Order: sequence, then C-alpha cells, then structure tokens
Amino acid sequence: MRRGAWVALSGESARVARKRALPVAVVAVALLVVGWWLLKRPSSKQAFINATVVVVRAPIAGTLSFPPGIEVGNLARTAMPIARIAGDLSNPRVSELRVLEQRLKVQSGDLAQRERSLALRIADRQRQQDRYRDESRRQQALQARYTGAQIAQARAELARLDAMSTLSEADMRRANALFEKGYLSRAGYERSIANARMSGAQVHAQRAQINQSEAAHAAARAGLQLDGPRALSEPEQRNRQLALELVDLRQQLQDTKMLGASTNDELTRVAAEFERQRMATLAADRPSVVWSLDAQSGEALTAGAPIMQLIDCNDVWVDAFFDESDVRDLEVGAPVKVSLSHDSRHWSGVIETIRSGSGRVTVGQYVAAPPPEIARRQLPVKVVTVRVRVDWKRELQPSQYCLAGRSVDVSI
Repeated sequence: MRRGAWVALSGESARVARKRALPVAVVAVALLVVGWWLLKRPSSKQAFINATVVVVRAPIAGTLSFPPGIEVGNLARTAMPIARIAGDLSNPRVSELRVLEQRLKVQSGDLAQRERSLALRIADRQRQQDRYRDESRRQQALQARYTGAQIAQARAELARLDAMSTLSEADMRRANALFEKGYLSRAGYERSIANARMSGAQVHAQRAQINQSEAAHAAARAGLQLDGPRALSEPEQRNRQLALELVDLRQQLQDTKMLGASTNDELTRVAAEFERQRMATLAADRPSVVWSLDAQSGEALTAGAPIMQLIDCNDVWVDAFFDESDVRDLEVGAPVKVSLSHDSRHWSGVIETIRSGSGRVTVGQYVAAPPPEIARRQLPVKVVTVRVRVDWKRELQPSQYCLAGRSVDVSI
C-alpha cells in the first residue's frame, strides 16, 4: 500500500517538473532563435563618418593673413571672409599688370588725341566742301546764264543770216534772168551764185553753233565743263575730292573710336585684374567648419598653394565595410541603423552605393580607402564598401567637426 502510494506520488512530481521545465525550454529555444537571427543579420566590420572636404587654395601669389576668428574647429558661415592675400610685393603679376596698365593709358591718350585731331580735320574739310559746293552751284548758275545768252545771240544771228540767204537767193535768180537775156556778164552772174552759196553756208554754220551752245548750256546746268582741259569745273572737282577725303577721314575716325573703345575695355579689365592680383579676399561659399590650416599667417604663398581645408556639414555620410559574404543581404535603398560607437546616439539611413573589391583593386576614381585593419589582417580582406546616406536630424555640431572621422556601427 505504501509502495503504491509512493509510486503515484513520484509520477505526479515528474509531471509537475515537466510542466515547469516546458516554459523554460521554450524561452531557451526562443533566445537561441533570436540570438541566431541577430548573429545572422549583417553588421559592419568597420564604419566611420565621412564628409566632403573642400581644399581652399591661393588664387594669387602673395602674403597670407587670416581674419580674426579663423581657427581650426571654428564655423565659417556663407560669404564670411576666411583669408586675405596681399600680392603687392611678392606677386610678379602685379608688376606686369602695372606696366601694362601704364602702356594702355598712354595708348588710350594717344588715341583720344588722334580722335580729336581727326574730328578737327573733318570739320575743316566740311567747311571747305561747303564753300566749294556753294561756288560750284553759283558757277553752274552763271555758266548756264552765259550759255543761254550765247544761244539767244546765236539764234538772232541765225535769223539775220537766214534773211541774207533769202536775199542772196533772190539776187541769184535775178542775175540768172539777166544773164540769159544778155544784160549781165558771166562774172556778175557767177558772183551772185557764189554769194548765195556763201549765205547758205553761213546759215548752216550758225545752226551748228547753236547746237554747240545748247550742248554747253546743258553741260553747265549739270556742272560739267566742255571747253577746258577738264570735264569738271575747278570748284566741282575740288568738291568731289573733298567728298572722297571726308569719307576716308570719317572711316579713320570710326576705326580710331573702335580701337579707343577696345583699349579702354582692355584697360578696365587690366585694372580689375590688377586689383584682384593686388589683394584677394577669400570667402566661404557654404556653411562649413575649419578642418585644418595648411599655411600660416604672414607666409608667402604661390598661386594654387593650399591654405586650409573646410568640412561641409551639409554633406556628411557613413562609409561602412561589410564582409563580402553579406552581399546577398545588402541592397541599394535598404534601410539601415547607424549607431555611434561608445555612445547611445543612433540614426536611420539608407544604403546609397555598394562597391566591391576594396583593398584588392585600384580604380581611377574617388572611393573610400579601406581601414588599416585590413592591411594588418584584423579584418577580412574580402570586404565591400557601403556608402550610407544618414538622416542626422540636425544633430551634427560644428564644434565636433560634424562627427567627421568618428567610428559607427551599421546594421541592416
């Protein structure tokens, strides 16, 4: 009886123990599954915060000076002066520009003097042309009146000669009748014939003279001259010579003005460049933080020498290195979690680019260099570089260099 009771009690205890152990086993299995999932989830082997670094270089040769407040770690606001370079003494371009400026000033003065001289010559030639043009018009009018009077005189003479010719023809007819009747000698008859023919010839000559006078009259009205060594009158010829000379002078004046304008433009450009080469003020083109000063105040710099480096806090990202075996779990656009090492802060981000071959191949483009742990074999050689664009939520502080260079952990 007692043995049966003990066996029943032992079975009941085993059932109770099994019931109590079952939840523990379930929790243990769940913990194992979660741990396995966490271990399987890809996480970065190494990651750090990166940012765009702007290298500021000297635009001219000269002596460097920094405005107050330009120190490593300080904030440089947009349009804020960050450096000045004085190039009066150490910039050879300043001397060249000064000589060129003086030469252009002399050339500009000479061109201005030539322009004034040409304007005076044009005004003088214009006055002469006006005078000769007036003389030519008066000469044409007088010549037309003169030839008109000649025509009138010639026509009157033609009328007289016509009358004489008519009389001579009548005398010839009478002489012919008298000669046939024997009352006139042959000599008298022939004399009357000769007089009639001479009168007719004079009429023809006078008509030709009238035609000549009419041609001279037409030429005079046109400003031409027919009875001299030249086809044009002296005033008209001089007027036309002055017209050609004025065309040439006006063209010279136009060319001089254009050359003067180009010289003045060049002088303005040289003067502006002279001011730029004499003193250059550099200003920040974006809100940034002074990362490093590569030159000292008072140092003589050559053109293109580095002055400082600025970090653009508006362009900060994360470069993370993953084992190459995790590539199948990485995808551009996938969300990730970025946690600051040794800090409780964390942010969300997305994968922007994935690049393989880090540390094994060299490509002629800008990529993030693998961490030195790879060279020391503390990280796998086969890694991929992932660039993560992070939503920083305005938590980047310029006083902390916008966290550039800080280590982070990136997990999918």
